[in-house]
Order: sequence, then structure tokens, then C-alpha cells
Amino acid sequence: MVRRIHILLAAKSSHSITRIATEYANAFVARGIDVIVSYPIIGFLDHLQWDAARDTSFWMIRIIRRWWRMLRAAVQSMRSGRGFGFAHDALDSRVRVRRILALPCARRMPDADVLLVMQNYLIPRLLMLSPQKGTVIGSVHVDYRAALADPVGAREWWEQFTRIEQRLSVPRFAVSRAAKEGAEALGIAVERVIHNGINCTEFHPIQARVDQQRALRILLYCGTIPAKGQAFGCAVLRAVRSAMTRAGTFASLGDVFDEHRTLFDVHHGYCSGRAYVQAYQDADIVIYPSLRDAFPAPPLEALACGAALATTRVQGVEEWAVHGENCLVAEPNDVDAMTRNVLRLITDDALRARLRAGGLQTARQYDWASSAERLITMMNAHA
Repeated sequence: MVRRIHILLAAKSSHSITRIATEYANAFVARGIDVIVSYPIIGFLDHLQWDAARDTSFWMIRIIRRWWRMLRAAVQSMRSGRGFGFAHDALDSRVRVRRILALPCARRMPDADVLLVMQNYLIPRLLMLSPQKGTVIGSVHVDYRAALADPVGAREWWEQFTRIEQRLSVPRFAVSRAAKEGAEALGIAVERVIHNGINCTEFHPIQARVDQQRALRILLYCGTIPAKGQAFGCAVLRAVRSAMTRAGTFASLGDVFDEHRTLFDVHHGYCSGRAYVQAYQDADIVIYPSLRDAFPAPPLEALACGAALATTRVQGVEEWAVHGENCLVAEPNDVDAMTRNVLRLITDDALRARLRAGGLQTARQYDWASSAERLITMMNAHA
């Protein structure tokens, strides 16, 4: 029986991996399990070293550049307004939080039943530790085949990442069927699928507004990573605004590139916590334009807040999205199809109401308590 879980992060910034770690930690500790979360002061040190090693300049210049990158990362971390980065204000107070300089070392790793790893390239270092540090369990958050095929992304990094994965023989779970199938196609064993959840206590609809005659509020999720499809989503907005000059109020959620800023009436910006939830609760229609994913939270969070959703059929989304029942779906980069879907949502009140009801029902099937229970069952089988 698992009594202590140590969750190890390789990054300290607020993104999907740290969010998932936070939600799992809270769900575990609610079940009476002792939980430790360790995160680095200098995030992704191995990635920085790998990036520096690609430098083809003279060997002394290469060494100087490598150390300069390490030093710069350390200084940036120390100057961070969040006190070395990781925002653990959302963590249950019973979760213990530890800082490590950059990489785990045997002397400073606490004993645990399970060592849950959120970035698997750290695993070779962990397999050299004493068994008292915990049974290592890895997680797959990306469809590796899609990552390797992406001409825009860091393909060389993913090639190195998957080579490391192929040499490992540890239990792993994947966040979606696509992530599991993508790993297995490359010879990486994955034991089971455990979907990420959403916090339905936090993400929920607000009460009906008194002013029912107000203009519709249309929200575009704007990720800055090319795979999140900001350019595609903005092309859809241009087409919608051209077709309907009075469609409603357009808002952005996330950091918007300068060339797209004039498309929006409201900028929520990159936000978290209550401000992030309110952005969805204020929206009547949410557009999720992703081009590649694993099991994204934003579209499910939008459904949980009662928005009508227009999304792309990407990995993870395709496992729950039913066109015309809980959302409207288009293929990635199909501007015409996505534009038609958004225009339907704007003009058809009955359709929005039907998708809102179906979306709420779908979102409630994905909660962190259920995901944590399945992961605990997996851990008990190996610890």
C-alpha cells in the first residue's frame, strides 16, 4: 500500500506539467497519503546542456557559452518574483514542497514508496538511486510521433528524448490513447491510459446573467507555442468578423502576438487562478484552435464553465468530443470548417444551449479524484 509519494518536476514554470502535478498532489493528500513535490531552482538543466552541446564553435568558446547559459538560468531563477519559480500557492497546505538546485541527487532525495516523474528524461538518473527512494513511475504527456513529425517544434530535442525513453523499462502511464499509441509505435512500453482531470469544483458555470440581451462573448485560446494554433485561430476570427460585423465581443486568453492584437476587444492575457476561471465563465463561445496535443485541459475547462465549444480534432480531444452533441469539431488548420462552426454557434441559440448541456455532462466525467484513484491503483501494483 502506497503511503508516501514523491513527485519530481524538471521544470519550475507554471505550465501544464506543473498544473497536473499540483492537482495530483492535492488529490493524493486528500486521501491521507504523504506527498512531497520537488522542483528545481534551475529548470530543464539537461535541456540547457543539450542545447549548448549543439554549438559547433571552437571548443573554448563552446565551454564558455555553456557555462554562461547555466549561470544566466540560475540568475533568472533567483530574480524571479515567485521565489525560484514554482507557484505552489494552489497546493494543499499538507503537501510538502522541496527545492533542488537543478537535478536530483541521492544524498538529498527523500525516502518514498513511489517516485512519480513528470519528465521522463530524468529517469536514468533516478534508476541509480537506492530502492528506498521509491519505485520509479513515469508519465507520457505527449504524442511522440506527432512531436517528431512537427517541422516547427524542437524535433532534435524530441529525438533525444525518445531515444532515452526507448532504453527505459519502468512502468509508465499515458494521458491519452493517442499518447500511448504514439509511444508504443516507437517501442516505448506504456502500461495504461490515465486521463488528466479538471477541477469541477473550481471550473463551473456562473449563475445566469440578468442582462440576457448583451452581445455574445467569444473567447479564443491563444497559446504561443506554434502547435497551439494561434495563427490558425486568428485567421478564423478574421473570417468571422468579415462575415458578421456585429458578431459580438471578441476576447483573447493567453499571450497574443502583436500582429493579432487588433482582432480583439478584450485581452485577458496570460493568467492563472481565479482570473483564468473567470475568463471561461464570462465566455458564451470558446474557440480552441490547437494543431497538436495530448490531452488538453482548456477545452474541457471551457465546457465545465458552461461555454459552447468550437475545437479542432486533435489528440485527446477526439476521445470525448462528439460533433453536434457536446461541441462542434473541425480538422486542424481547416479555416473554412472552423469558421462555419463558429458562425453556427453565434447565430443558433438552440444549438448553443444543447452543446452547453452536453458539454457540462462530458466535463463532469473527467475529475481529478477519479484520475488519482486510477493512478493510486497502478502505484499499488508496483510499489
